[in-house]
Amino acid sequence: MGGEFLNKCKTGVLQFVIVRFCTTIVAVVLQSMGTYGEGQYDVRNGFFWVWLVNSASQGWALYVLFLFYHATHKDLKEIHPFGKFLCIKAIVFFSYWQGVVIAVLLSHGSITRTDMHSAEMVARAIKDLLVCMEMFVAAIAYQFMFPISDYKGTNDRSRSPELERPRQPTSVAYALWASCLPLELQDDIWVHVSMMCEGLRAACPSFCVCAGKPKRPRRDSNARDSNA
Repeated sequence: MGGEFLNKCKTGVLQFVIVRFCTTIVAVVLQSMGTYGEGQYDVRNGFFWVWLVNSASQGWALYVLFLFYHATHKDLKEIHPFGKFLCIKAIVFFSYWQGVVIAVLLSHGSITRTDMHSAEMVARAIKDLLVCMEMFVAAIAYQFMFPISDYKGTNDRSRSPELERPRQPTSVAYALWASCLPLELQDDIWVHVSMMCEGLRAACPSFCVCAGKPKRPRRDSNARDSNA
């Protein structure tokens, strides 16, 4: 498995993060302008185009993830990658397509209003209720797909100098800080963009205007934990 294949898989995954962030901002702006039309699949409404871009982006991300799994499932069979893949990606992708189905049912009049709430409120309540129920099932599945034995270092696959090296416990303050700010994701995007720019500079030096930017150094997680 070559580096070019891994870079393409990484590009397919990271593009979803960027696209989703941009479409969320567009949705907020269009909603404030009264031209979003949530749940209405009409080309005159912004919701249709936001849905179309998000669907294409998610489809690409899922495609490259399945390619990555197909290329590495034999090497990773000891950690059961397919179950872990389903537990993580089902939360994001399945809940999204579930919301699309509910929006389609709403647009076709299958979801009606009640005496106290509009049809849109009923659709949102159904979606939120289903997500809460599914997260309960997902939490149970996580106990089986991500057992603590995978991280104790008792298995042969975990006996590497990197994993056996003692680490300082992470403080609660740093854990909260890291969960609020996607610093590692920011580093991944920065490094990946820098690699793409270097590739463009090698192919066409006059095209890539950002090729001269140096790579941003990646932070060492062990160093951050010890500092915290």
